Amino acid sequence: MKIASQRLKARIADDTASPQWRLATITLMVAAALLATILAASASSSVTVSKPWIREAPPGMTVHAGYMALVNNGSADIALTDASSPAYEQVELHISKVVDGIATMQKVAQITVPPGKTVTFKPGGLHLMMIKPKSAIKLGQKVPIELTFSDGSSLTIDAEVKKGGAMPKMDHKMHHGPMDHSKMHHSG
Repeated sequence: MKIASQRLKARIADDTASPQWRLATITLMVAAALLATILAASASSSVTVSKPWIREAPPGMTVHAGYMALVNNGSADIALTDASSPAYEQVELHISKVVDGIATMQKVAQITVPPGKTVTFKPGGLHLMMIKPKSAIKLGQKVPIELTFSDGSSLTIDAEVKKGGAMPKMDHKMHHGPMDHSKMHHSG
């Protein structure tokens, strides 16, 4: 490609080349550059993100949760495959569920968004697990997060740290059988 480009530049600079050939070559080069730009923009703009935020956590917490809505404006499925942030050691895709009355959380490899649909990340469901903040994360702070998609595109968003309110109610039953709590030592 580099050699062809050099030959084209040499041919354009050649005084023996006809003006029509030069004009056609320059027009073709400009059209190719515009097409490449349009294709790159359309790949990354098939997904839009709305309302990104991170739940404020008590000081010292090493795990936070991030939420947003992903909208697929394209005509084919697209999947969120990765997320990262310079503010955290690691960011993972997670889902919370209640299974047999027990709250569970699982890491997922990807989250698919069908064409024309919205997938909402919210407390008690899909979320970004933001692991080990590199510095204190404060209320009102905007945290950059890079989202990577199955088509190779990526999108950087700014998620604002907000108060989260009450978490959805989950039944956190413990399966330890009957216990005699009167014989337990309680420090106080």
